[in-house]
Amino acid sequence: MPKILLAVLIAFVVIFVSVYDAAARHHKERGFKGNKGGGKMSFDKKLPYEFFERKGLFATGLEVVFPEGVKCPGISSPYGSKTRYDGSYRRNPHYGYHNGMDITLDTGTPLLAVADGQVIHKGTAGRLVGSYIWVHFPPSSTDLPIHIFARYQHLENPSPLEIDDTVSVGQAVGPSGNTGTTGGHFGYGGYPHLHLMFLTGPDPTYRVRNAKVGPRSLDYLDPVGLFLPRPIKVIDNHILKGLPKEKKKILVSVKTKDGEIIPKGSKVVWPVACEKE
Repeated sequence: MPKILLAVLIAFVVIFVSVYDAAARHHKERGFKGNKGGGKMSFDKKLPYEFFERKGLFATGLEVVFPEGVKCPGISSPYGSKTRYDGSYRRNPHYGYHNGMDITLDTGTPLLAVADGQVIHKGTAGRLVGSYIWVHFPPSSTDLPIHIFARYQHLENPSPLEIDDTVSVGQAVGPSGNTGTTGGHFGYGGYPHLHLMFLTGPDPTYRVRNAKVGPRSLDYLDPVGLFLPRPIKVIDNHILKGLPKEKKKILVSVKTKDGEIIPKGSKVVWPVACEKE
């Protein structure tokens, strides 16, 4: 092999290895940017359903009731459902179960912070997620004995809020959209809606990897459970599923488009503003 060609080949190999190592370090750094608590986190795609069941991934049977005198966007696909708003079956790594609730909305509808909280992560991912923002709601903000990590996804464009920004109950966190829904089942036009997912833990520590927040030990919570009557000493989806039928109709508190919170003084609100009738 000519010396010049050999030198070029060696230089190429050196550059390739350097770029690969730099990319690997960059990926690792991005994967854990903003981590609270350190440690490793992984999200396995092939886990037995029992793992998700322990975390609360199943239908709870909760139903939403809105206050009299207001018209609010309701749930088009509830938490734990195996079907979409149009009745079609879901296909996902967690056995078809819906890990959040969907609210069908016009593109650009303001999405509201359900309580006082802090932005912990934001970005844009691919299919099924799109533009998203994560907000942490501590127990002091919700009067629940758990920390809630909420992901609002399919935003029309990235939220104008920045990581570490604080938000107040009813404050807009971004506009609804159809990002992450175009193509596939929903076709070219996609499906504009809010997918709101709650993960919960006993403390405020969290870790970030790509569009996900961990650790993997965090549990799911049906977002409607946020509106259970207080005081509450213990809450999880297993408890919500076991509630008597008459207690599964949950009256939610809301914010109206003119800024009123109903009932007055509520610390939590529906994630979309309502209209007075």
